[in-house]
Amino acid sequence: MVSTDLIGGMRMASELIRPSVVTFLDQILRDRDRNLRIEELELPRDSPIAGKRVNDLRNGAMADLLLLAVRAPDGGDYVYNPPRELELLEGCTLIVMGTPVDMRRARLASEGAMESVADETGM
Repeated sequence: MVSTDLIGGMRMASELIRPSVVTFLDQILRDRDRNLRIEELELPRDSPIAGKRVNDLRNGAMADLLLLAVRAPDGGDYVYNPPRELELLEGCTLIVMGTPVDMRRARLASEGAMESVADETGM
């Protein structure tokens, strides 16, 4: 069940408490020029990214994404602004911000399919 009263109340409270943040998030969703998105990326079984650390994402297909949070495979709490040393596990969920092209590249990398990205982009 969706509670429109709850959603509306939370939205109004957010507008009052953090107006710049709400405006920023609204612009991300509506900006057709920059085309930034916040997405979730679950690391599949046998992902080549699994076992690496957050710091390792600074190179390669995920270098242009902003990693906002990581959630453990068991659905536990989010780790916001995850530390560089945090190990990424199979089944964990990454919350990232970037362009649709960057998202696609990251999704393919997490699935071990970066060769097709290199062929398409000439990388």
